[in-house]
Amino acid sequence: YSFVLLLAGNFRDGWREFSWRNCSQSRPDLNFCQTLNRASSWNRETKLVIDSQQGLGDTLQFIRYLKGLRKRHPNFILTAPEKLLSLLTNSGIPCISKLDHDSPFSNQEHVDLMSLPALLDFNESKPDFGMPYVHPSSELVEKWRSRFKQLPCRGIVGVNWSGNRNDLEKRGRNFPI
Repeated sequence: YSFVLLLAGNFRDGWREFSWRNCSQSRPDLNFCQTLNRASSWNRETKLVIDSQQGLGDTLQFIRYLKGLRKRHPNFILTAPEKLLSLLTNSGIPCISKLDHDSPFSNQEHVDLMSLPALLDFNESKPDFGMPYVHPSSELVEKWRSRFKQLPCRGIVGVNWSGNRNDLEKRGRNFPI
């Protein structure tokens, strides 16, 4: 139902319906229903832990909403997959791979990254995410620039995104090249 609402341009209701998937989770700190009720008491000083519980692709897609979060709640940290930490850090996003018990964020509010559009009451068809919202390191840019310079002609780069090969539930959705 949420996808129908989003496709119809009803972003406010679509994102809220999308986030209801978390209402029955076993982790009460990430239960969207409870988080939505507590969100009204948050202020700019509230420390938030944004949990990216999905894969690399979902994390990369949904970190664009951190710009809107930063305007309202600048005191947050993102828990993200280890493979993305250098890219996220280079992009100015405060992040860690795991939350230690002695972290200043360990006993704070937890929010699922994919629930940010609903929690921010996001209702725009053409949002300002500040493109690009991720930035590779200058070393990586130079490394790939020099590799492409060695090619006899200017190539076209295509991306074939596939999920985790070890995830047996999603095996049929990947298309190897």
